[in-house]
Amino acid sequence: MESLLDTVRVSLASPPAAQAPRVRAAKPSPCTVSDEESSARPSDPAPCLYAHLLAEGPLQREQMIADLRLPPAIVDQGLRKLQSMQLAEYCTTMRAYRAVPPDVAQLSLSQPLQEEILRRNREIAQVHTELSPYAEAFGEHHRLLRREQSIVRHRNPATAARLLTEAIGVTTSQVLVMQPLGAEETAPESVLPDELLAAGNRLRLLLPHTARTRTALRPRLQGAQDAGADIRTAGYLLDSLILVDGYAALVPDPTAPPGTTATTVVYEPSLLALLHKVFDNSWQSATDFDGDSSGYGEALDEMRAAILELLATGLKDEVVARRIGMSARTFRRHMSSLMEELHAISRFQAGVAAAQAGLVSAEARGDARSV
Repeated sequence: MESLLDTVRVSLASPPAAQAPRVRAAKPSPCTVSDEESSARPSDPAPCLYAHLLAEGPLQREQMIADLRLPPAIVDQGLRKLQSMQLAEYCTTMRAYRAVPPDVAQLSLSQPLQEEILRRNREIAQVHTELSPYAEAFGEHHRLLRREQSIVRHRNPATAARLLTEAIGVTTSQVLVMQPLGAEETAPESVLPDELLAAGNRLRLLLPHTARTRTALRPRLQGAQDAGADIRTAGYLLDSLILVDGYAALVPDPTAPPGTTATTVVYEPSLLALLHKVFDNSWQSATDFDGDSSGYGEALDEMRAAILELLATGLKDEVVARRIGMSARTFRRHMSSLMEELHAISRFQAGVAAAQAGLVSAEARGDARSV
């Protein structure tokens, strides 16, 4: 009988036989097809290969071909795609492929792109830095060129709005606005546009007393007050005026053809100073706007006095109503109440009675005596 020692000697004297590569039993896979279905191949083998690598990997190429029963060309196609997406990598020590987590692949793929974005952003910032002095010089030249023209007329409302935005943006001056109202309700944005709201606490806005009863306008006025704007109302206003103090003034252009609007932009310092005085004269006699009150409040007597004053000058009813920004129907209601209080039977008599009673200014009393 051969001893155990003899067996060990024989084993040591004989070189070990080469080990056969480990072969795994093929497992069902979404990519696996039977021989009868060999003509039906996946159009994109990459998802199947990735799922198989996750479940069984690391795997050699030949093992994947055997497991999935796919032609080598199809497996190679899927591996190339997975490697291009960095979802699979080849390990040289194991001579096998293994799956890479998607978040790792995403980071690896996106990092060069992010570096490129940062580089481009630095280039854009450099361009802005280099052009900044030239942009400032051009802007200053453009502003000086306009001021040399003193008075400029613009037929396009959009151009006037752009000039107003520029004027408010390039100065820290007060923005003085005198804005009459039409007889009918208008959009709040047309009375107080966004360009003026941008002035914030630099805005001083003067409106007729009738603005106090405009339900649609009041919230916008309240919002402007909350932003720091100073708002007052007066009996009536002669015309529109927007004055960016010391820089430019925008007034309606009376030469515009009927049915159109135009704006005259004034840069002349002496005219700007005169317009500032006109505004201040109306502002001093105006009443602070109360955002919490929905009626005329303390301005009621002033509004009725304005009606009487205009009547004393001999203006017609429709002209007076338009001047104070009131509808004809509302004007007739106020006029009826005033005539009853003054015991007058005609508009003219009401104007004279008001002048004699001292309810209107001295100028209006003089006009009433001359009529």
